[in-house]
Amino acid sequence: MKRRFKVVGVVALALLAIAYIFMLARDLIFHHQVIGTWSQGPNHTLTLASDGSYTSFFTGWPDHHTITFQGKWAVRRGYLVWTEVRSNSIPVSDASAKILGIVHAHRLYLGTKGYEDQPVSFTR
Repeated sequence: MKRRFKVVGVVALALLAIAYIFMLARDLIFHHQVIGTWSQGPNHTLTLASDGSYTSFFTGWPDHHTITFQGKWAVRRGYLVWTEVRSNSIPVSDASAKILGIVHAHRLYLGTKGYEDQPVSFTR
């Protein structure tokens, strides 16, 4: 009977390890897919650099002011995670907002985790 529990335990651990490896592989693939510059219309660009930094520009405000966000990004468990967020003109209160991202060829969809907002769509 003890041997049966040991075998079941070993199999369960092996399955967990395999699931973890698949999760890491998915995050790595997702990381490589999102690197680059994305546009949301003519007034917003988002650049995700391979070193994990990002810059987001909003231009064309009534006073022709450009709002810039910068920080770090990473893919963790299928989520695009923003950290160290700072802005040139807007106070940032949540420096670790998690954003769900879906990539389809030349389109990136971002939706706020935990909210029912419509996804934001970017193109290359």
